[in-house]
Amino acid sequence: MIDEQVQDQTVKDFIWLTITREVDPTSYQYCDRIKEPAMAERCRVLVSRPHLHRELLRDRGATPGAQGGPAPSSGAPPAGARGAGGPPPPGGAPRTATPGSDAGG
Repeated sequence: MIDEQVQDQTVKDFIWLTITREVDPTSYQYCDRIKEPAMAERCRVLVSRPHLHRELLRDRGATPGAQGGPAPSSGAPPAGARGAGGPPPPGGAPRTATPGSDAGG
């Protein structure tokens, strides 16, 4: 109906973005209909970030990822994701004695 009734492509794109945000924020299906690149990217960002639509889904009783969108993150990074370049642990690295040094104090 939108494709038949709405002539202006910018208006169509805005309608698809609004439908994604208000009706189905867990799926890219309406983002794929948006022609304007910046608005299509905005739509994809909305879908890819569940925290942006978690409240809407909670009010409806749905769960993120149920309609083909991304599953929610557990919040914890995957094992080994921090790498060796991260900050030192709280309190700094433990001191180790080297040969010939007075580590005792």
